[in-house]
Amino acid sequence: NVFRYMTLPGDALYPLLVGGLLYIFCRLRQRKTLSEEAAGVIERWKQRGLFLFLAVASSGLLVDLLKFLFGRARPAKLLTENLYGFSLFEFSSKMQSFPSGHSNTAMATALVLWYLWPKSWPLGLLLAGGVMLSRVVLLKHYPSDTLAGAYVAVVTTFYLYKFFCRRSPAVFNGGTNEI
Repeated sequence: NVFRYMTLPGDALYPLLVGGLLYIFCRLRQRKTLSEEAAGVIERWKQRGLFLFLAVASSGLLVDLLKFLFGRARPAKLLTENLYGFSLFEFSSKMQSFPSGHSNTAMATALVLWYLWPKSWPLGLLLAGGVMLSRVVLLKHYPSDTLAGAYVAVVTTFYLYKFFCRRSPAVFNGGTNEI
Protein backbone atom coordinates (compact mmCIF):
# COMPACT_ATOMS: atom_id res chain seq x y z
CA ASN A 1 0.00 0.00 0.00
CA VAL A 2 1.50 3.32 -1.10
CA PHE A 3 -0.01 5.17 1.87
CA ARG A 4 2.15 3.21 4.32
CA TYR A 5 5.18 4.76 2.62
CA MET A 6 3.60 8.21 2.41
CA THR A 7 3.25 8.28 6.19
CA LEU A 8 6.97 7.68 6.85
CA PRO A 9 8.10 11.33 6.59
CA GLY A 10 5.82 12.02 9.53
CA ASP A 11 7.95 9.89 11.86
CA ALA A 12 9.71 12.31 14.20
CA LEU A 13 12.82 10.13 14.46
CA TYR A 14 14.22 11.28 11.12
CA PRO A 15 14.11 15.08 11.49
CA LEU A 16 15.14 14.81 15.15
CA LEU A 17 18.19 12.77 14.17
CA VAL A 18 19.11 15.06 11.28
CA GLY A 19 18.70 18.22 13.36
CA GLY A 20 20.42 16.80 16.44
CA LEU A 21 23.35 15.28 14.58
CA LEU A 22 23.84 18.41 12.49
CA TYR A 23 23.92 20.52 15.65
CA ILE A 24 26.37 18.17 17.43
CA PHE A 25 28.65 17.85 14.39
CA CYS A 26 28.82 21.63 14.00
CA ARG A 27 29.46 22.15 17.72
CA LEU A 28 32.36 19.72 17.55
CA ARG A 29 33.66 21.36 14.36
CA GLN A 30 33.58 24.80 16.01
CA ARG A 31 36.18 23.67 18.52
CA LYS A 32 38.80 23.61 15.79
CA THR A 33 40.54 26.72 14.53
CA LEU A 34 38.67 27.90 11.44
CA SER A 35 38.79 30.87 9.17
CA GLU A 36 36.19 33.53 9.87
CA GLU A 37 34.24 32.54 6.77
CA ALA A 38 34.26 28.82 7.65
CA ALA A 39 33.26 29.58 11.22
CA GLY A 40 30.26 31.55 9.92
CA VAL A 41 29.15 28.66 7.71
CA ILE A 42 29.46 26.19 10.58
CA GLU A 43 27.50 28.51 12.89
CA ARG A 44 24.68 28.87 10.32
CA TRP A 45 24.37 25.10 9.93
CA LYS A 46 24.51 24.61 13.69
CA GLN A 47 21.60 27.04 14.17
CA ARG A 48 19.63 25.38 11.35
CA GLY A 49 20.08 21.95 12.93
CA LEU A 50 18.96 23.30 16.28
CA PHE A 51 15.94 25.00 14.69
CA LEU A 52 14.85 21.75 13.00
CA PHE A 53 15.33 19.74 16.19
CA LEU A 54 13.47 22.22 18.40
CA ALA A 55 10.61 22.76 15.93
CA VAL A 56 9.88 19.04 15.72
CA ALA A 57 10.55 18.30 19.41
CA SER A 58 8.61 21.19 20.94
CA SER A 59 5.56 20.86 18.70
CA GLY A 60 5.70 17.07 19.12
CA LEU A 61 5.74 17.32 22.91
CA LEU A 62 2.78 19.69 22.81
CA VAL A 63 0.87 17.29 20.54
CA ASP A 64 1.64 14.39 22.90
CA LEU A 65 0.24 16.37 25.81
CA LEU A 66 -2.89 17.24 23.83
CA LYS A 67 -3.39 13.59 22.81
CA PHE A 68 -3.41 12.61 26.48
CA LEU A 69 -5.72 15.46 27.45
CA PHE A 70 -8.31 14.93 24.69
CA GLY A 71 -8.24 11.14 24.39
CA ARG A 72 -10.02 10.88 21.06
CA ALA A 73 -10.80 7.42 19.72
CA ARG A 74 -9.10 6.52 16.46
CA PRO A 75 -11.22 5.93 13.34
CA ALA A 76 -10.59 2.18 13.47
CA LYS A 77 -12.35 2.12 16.86
CA LEU A 78 -15.43 3.60 15.22
CA LEU A 79 -15.49 0.81 12.65
CA THR A 80 -14.74 -2.06 15.05
CA GLU A 81 -16.31 -0.97 18.36
CA ASN A 82 -18.62 1.87 17.33
CA LEU A 83 -16.54 4.08 19.62
CA TYR A 84 -16.34 7.73 18.70
CA GLY A 85 -15.52 10.89 20.55
CA PHE A 86 -13.30 12.16 23.30
CA SER A 87 -12.42 10.63 26.67
CA LEU A 88 -10.19 12.92 28.68
CA PHE A 89 -6.83 11.80 30.09
CA GLU A 90 -6.28 8.62 28.06
CA PHE A 91 -3.00 6.70 27.96
CA SER A 92 -4.00 4.10 25.35
CA SER A 93 -2.64 4.82 21.86
CA LYS A 94 -6.02 3.69 20.46
CA MET A 95 -7.52 6.66 22.26
CA GLN A 96 -4.95 9.25 21.18
CA SER A 97 -6.06 10.30 17.75
CA PHE A 98 -6.31 14.06 18.30
CA PRO A 99 -4.11 15.80 17.18
CA SER A 100 -2.02 13.83 14.69
CA GLY A 101 1.65 13.56 15.62
CA HIS A 102 2.74 12.47 12.13
CA SER A 103 0.97 15.46 10.57
CA ASN A 104 2.57 17.69 13.16
CA THR A 105 6.07 16.40 12.41
CA ALA A 106 5.60 16.65 8.65
CA MET A 107 4.28 20.22 8.88
CA ALA A 108 7.01 21.34 11.30
CA THR A 109 9.67 19.87 8.99
CA ALA A 110 8.07 21.47 5.93
CA LEU A 111 7.94 24.86 7.66
CA VAL A 112 11.58 24.64 8.72
CA LEU A 113 12.52 23.92 5.11
CA TRP A 114 10.38 26.83 3.93
CA TYR A 115 11.80 29.26 6.49
CA LEU A 116 15.38 28.31 5.63
CA TRP A 117 14.92 27.92 1.88
CA PRO A 118 11.76 29.82 0.81
CA LYS A 119 11.70 28.28 -2.68
CA SER A 120 11.27 24.82 -1.11
CA TRP A 121 7.64 25.46 -0.16
CA PRO A 122 6.12 23.24 -2.90
CA LEU A 123 8.17 20.26 -1.72
CA GLY A 124 7.28 20.93 1.90
CA LEU A 125 3.59 21.31 1.13
CA LEU A 126 3.61 18.09 -0.88
CA LEU A 127 5.40 16.27 1.94
CA ALA A 128 3.05 17.50 4.68
CA GLY A 129 -0.08 17.04 2.56
CA GLY A 130 0.92 13.50 1.63
CA VAL A 131 1.50 12.55 5.25
CA MET A 132 -1.81 14.09 6.32
CA LEU A 133 -3.70 12.27 3.56
CA SER A 134 -2.01 8.96 4.39
CA ARG A 135 -3.00 9.20 8.07
CA VAL A 136 -6.67 9.57 7.11
CA VAL A 137 -6.60 6.84 4.44
CA LEU A 138 -4.87 4.41 6.82
CA LEU A 139 -7.67 5.06 9.38
CA LYS A 140 -5.21 6.35 11.97
CA HIS A 141 -6.78 9.82 12.16
CA TYR A 142 -9.80 11.87 11.22
CA PRO A 143 -9.19 14.86 8.92
CA SER A 144 -9.63 17.22 11.88
CA ASP A 145 -6.84 15.37 13.73
CA THR A 146 -4.41 16.00 10.90
CA LEU A 147 -5.41 19.65 10.61
CA ALA A 148 -5.00 20.14 14.37
CA GLY A 149 -1.56 18.50 14.30
CA ALA A 150 -0.51 20.74 11.43
CA TYR A 151 -1.88 23.80 13.24
CA VAL A 152 0.18 23.07 16.36
CA ALA A 153 3.25 22.79 14.12
CA VAL A 154 2.50 26.09 12.39
CA VAL A 155 2.13 27.98 15.66
CA THR A 156 5.14 26.50 17.47
CA THR A 157 7.44 26.68 14.45
CA PHE A 158 6.42 30.28 13.76
CA TYR A 159 7.30 31.38 17.30
CA LEU A 160 10.56 29.44 17.24
CA TYR A 161 11.41 31.07 13.92
CA LYS A 162 10.82 34.53 15.40
CA PHE A 163 13.01 33.62 18.38
CA PHE A 164 15.83 32.42 16.10
CA CYS A 165 15.50 35.53 13.89
CA ARG A 166 16.12 37.75 16.92
CA ARG A 167 18.97 35.53 18.07
CA SER A 168 20.70 34.94 14.71
CA PRO A 169 19.21 37.19 12.00
CA ALA A 170 21.85 36.40 9.39
CA VAL A 171 21.09 32.68 9.60
CA PHE A 172 17.36 33.14 9.11
CA ASN A 173 17.08 35.63 6.27
CA GLY A 174 16.77 38.47 8.74
CA GLY A 175 13.23 37.39 9.57
CA THR A 176 11.89 38.40 6.15
CA ASN A 177 10.09 35.10 5.49
CA GLU A 178 6.61 35.86 6.85
CA ILE A 179 3.51 33.69 6.91
